[in-house]
Amino acid sequence: RPYIKPNRDDKHYLRVARITSLGAAALGLALVPIFMKDTIYGAHSMFTAAVTPPVLMAILFGITWKRYTPAAAFVTIVGGAILIGLSFVWPDALVGPFDFGMGPDSYKFMRALFGLLAAGSLGVSVTWFTKPKPEEKIKGLVAGTQLDAMRRFKGGTPNRRPGEKVRLITKFDPKLAGQNVVIVSKPALDKMAADPGDLLYASHTRWWYGGLRSVHVKAGAAIESEDTDLVRISPEDAASAHFTEGQEVVVEKIM
Repeated sequence: RPYIKPNRDDKHYLRVARITSLGAAALGLALVPIFMKDTIYGAHSMFTAAVTPPVLMAILFGITWKRYTPAAAFVTIVGGAILIGLSFVWPDALVGPFDFGMGPDSYKFMRALFGLLAAGSLGVSVTWFTKPKPEEKIKGLVAGTQLDAMRRFKGGTPNRRPGEKVRLITKFDPKLAGQNVVIVSKPALDKMAADPGDLLYASHTRWWYGGLRSVHVKAGAAIESEDTDLVRISPEDAASAHFTEGQEVVVEKIM
């Protein structure tokens, strides 16, 4: 989208997405004969070695290298895919140097190594000849900027003090509607090592729900006289987590 006909209306991009989906389906059908040969393991290895390397290198560089550019990522994926495609035409010349004496039978596996090196070389080369994004725009997106990501996610300074989980009883409070805030007692905040404004996670006591019954909220100002076992929550937030009034929930500080 940033490179081919940018700033078009949604109708255009929806049409392109549909065409791309049809193309992907056609590619899948075209690969059926490949998976009908030899063993499923061998076919899967050949397919993975041909498709994965360019994408993997783009993701790896994007996460770990601040200098890596969008143009380089595009060339890494597209150029790497083209070079891997050419390795099917001239396997001895392109993949042969990487077979380590194992012969042509290893090409289906060692093509992955060729793809990693080829796509990676393209990405590095293009990066040094293109302008990187300003560091302000990639904070929180690359390694070494985790605190910036936490700050952006929370909307404030992250609280990284270790705390404990607390079990509280829900009490619906319509006054909190639309605020995404819960009110807990001062002792509960202290046990969680949380401050007003910190991001909290309230979940069902049964861990096997896996977050299906949970909600992210912010801690409001504690009330000294508040019952230490209560957590005041808006009916809307409770509904999104499928909480019922008077239910015991687990509350913990995230940051």
